[in-house]
Order: sequence, then structure tokens, then C-alpha cells
Amino acid sequence: MSILPLAQASPARVLVIDDEAILLRTAERVLSKAGFVVSTARCAEEAAVQIHRADLVLCDDGLPGMRGSALLESLRSQNVVVPFILMTGAATAEGVVDAYEGGVTSFILKPFRADDLVSRVRAALEQSANGVAHPESGPRVQSLRRRAHESLDRALAGLTVAYQPIVSWSEKRVFGYEALMRSSEAALPHPGAVLEAAENLDRLHEVGRRVRELVATSFRDAPADTLLFLNVHPHDLNDPTLYAETSPIADLAGRVVLEITERADFHDVKDGTARLAELRDLGYRIAVDDLGAGYAGLTSIVELDPHMLKVDMGLVRDLDRDSRKRHVVGSLIRLCAALERQVIAEGVERKEELDVLCELGCDLFQGYLLARPGPPFPEVRW
Repeated sequence: MSILPLAQASPARVLVIDDEAILLRTAERVLSKAGFVVSTARCAEEAAVQIHRADLVLCDDGLPGMRGSALLESLRSQNVVVPFILMTGAATAEGVVDAYEGGVTSFILKPFRADDLVSRVRAALEQSANGVAHPESGPRVQSLRRRAHESLDRALAGLTVAYQPIVSWSEKRVFGYEALMRSSEAALPHPGAVLEAAENLDRLHEVGRRVRELVATSFRDAPADTLLFLNVHPHDLNDPTLYAETSPIADLAGRVVLEITERADFHDVKDGTARLAELRDLGYRIAVDDLGAGYAGLTSIVELDPHMLKVDMGLVRDLDRDSRKRHVVGSLIRLCAALERQVIAEGVERKEELDVLCELGCDLFQGYLLARPGPPFPEVRW
């Protein structure tokens, strides 16, 4: 692994490790805006599965279970010299000296200024432009990686599924239910954390298979005229068990809508168009999820040729107060009507949002205004 000069096209990869969610999001936003590729972790175990891909580590010293300085010490003892910036909310002169003697590339106090953070990251990368060693050879990092696998094992074992209704407002009926993964594992407390860990550990297929097993059992009690909306990671399209006759959801195919998020990169899927055609032949319907949240935009409609499109909640939020959002969502609804595709508005939380969406021609809704996710199957508040 080598660090590219800042003038090159490929941006440097920064791993931010902090257990404070607000600071983690702030650092991610600031560094992403500055042109870096940013990944995040909330503890040493999460960091262990990502650190081999990082060109620089920005780490809080007060991590739970293992201090940032201890993680640095472990890496340095293994001759791992990835640039390491240590963050702390309080520091003494002796502490700063000790940190530098321990191998810290740079040191920053919290709360930090955005410009200070960016300048320190750039300076640390420039100082280390000759490259860094590969960290996975050390026993301590291997131990952390093993613990990360164990956390994912526990998450999979305790995985559950919640359901959120999707309703037809004009008919006052439940159109379908979206299945939502839930984790009880403390180290991986939400779906994003589970998926990120599974991706870093090359175990995404296990997550998809487990979710399909769970919904195959619980959805059989849903009303017969409702659809099952099931999120599918693009990498799941490479999993042969999704297409097999023995798939847990094979006999439900006619009622299943596979949601593929517009945030993800569909181009990583080999023969993706052919795979989607095979799923359609098996009876599954396809939906583009989070439309308007990613970078593909209208391209995803052409590439995926979905039966349905789900407008991202970011466009739905406060559209009654934002004329630009109304114009964008109205255009999407008209486009879907012209293409004879159904459109679903996600994240509807206020009656004013629903009223405007109805005026724009949308009839299918999902959001807290109607029902929160819950055990099979939540009642709708009409």
C-alpha cells in the first residue's frame, strides 16, 4: 500500500475512528468535502477490518475498550507505519511528548476547526509520501480482526426483521411491507454497521441469506394481497442462492419486490443486466430505492429498468416548504407515469408533505406519519 502525492488523481483514503457519533460525522463531512475518501469506525474492532485500506488514520485517544494510543502502540510494535493523527479532548505537555515518542504523526485537540483538521491531514500525508507498511501482518491487528468476525457472528445469530407498511392513500389499504434488518449486537447496533462489517470481512452474502431466511418465515402471515419489499445489496446479485429453486423466498417470488439502492454502485455487478432479467423471469419485481440520494440519478432507471421507484426521504422532507423539491419530485412522478412505473414516496413524516405529494400525483407512501417499523405487522394510522 502506498500513499499517492496529493496532486495525483486518486484521493487519499482516511480512516476516522471515534465513538462519538457527532464528531465522526463532522470529520467525515469535512474530509470528504476536502477531497479525501473517508471510512469510519467506532472502535478498534471495527477499525481492524478497514485499516489495511487506509492511507492515514485519524483516531480518538478515548476509544472504548482500547485507547487510540494503545492501538497506535500495537501498530508501531509491528513496524506498521501508517500515518496516525491522534485526537483528544484534553492533553498535557507530557502527554503530547509521549504521543510523539510513541509514533504519532500529528496531534489535534477536540473540538477542532475544519481548516485545522484538513491541513493536519494533508501535512501528515505529505510527510509520509514514501509509503506505509501493510498492517495485517501483526498479531494484534489479526486479533482485532478475529474479534470483528465474532461480532458479526453474534449479529447474524441475533438478527431480526421489522416491517414498515407501504400504503395506497386513495384506497386506504396496505400495499406492501418493507422488511428492515435489526441487530441486537452492541458492536454492530444498526443495519449500516452490520453491512459495513460484512463488506469489510467479505461476508455480505451471509447477511443477505440470513435476512431471506427470516422474512421467508415471518412474511407468510402477512395479508395475501400485500407485497414484500426486500432490500438487496448489489453484491447479492452475484449470490447464486438468490436464484436457486431452494431459495427460502422462491415460492414467494410473485409477491417480492427487490429493492436496489441508488446509493450503491451497480457497475460492480458482473452481468448485472442479465441477472436482473433472470430475477424478473423468476417472478420477482425490481425497485430502485433512495432515488435522488446517490450519483446515478436517472441513469439507474435506464440501467435497472425497475417496476417501481422509491423517492428518497431527503427529497420528501419539507417539500411543502421548498419549491425546488416540489419541482424535482413532481418531475419524477410525471416521468414514472409516462414510463408506466409506480412511484413510492419514502420518509413521509408530516401531513403537509403527504398532501403535497397527493397533489403532485403520488399515491403510495411510507413513513412515520403512517406507521413506524415494528414486529409483523404494524397498524396504519389513517
